Amino acid sequence: MADLVQCFKIVHGIGKVECGLKKVEANQSRILTRNLSDNLNLQKPVVKTELRRNFYSVRVIDSWNKLPADIKHSTNISMFKKKLTKWME
Repeated sequence: MADLVQCFKIVHGIGKVECGLKKVEANQSRILTRNLSDNLNLQKPVVKTELRRNFYSVRVIDSWNKLPADIKHSTNISMFKKKLTKWME
């Protein structure tokens, strides 16, 4: 849950943290349509080593993209945490 809260802060520009997370762009034809359904979905980088797969900027992307849009578009952190907790039950 802490990873997703931090991801929320990064995507929404709270706290000025830079970690290399890249949003999916609509003009990328190789991305699946379901990834384009939300403008806050993140693009997963191609990684070749097991060490790199465990970096925060790689491991959080699948969990983030699986979240429903209403959770990702929460207006503040407390609302995000409340919706996330309810969704995870």
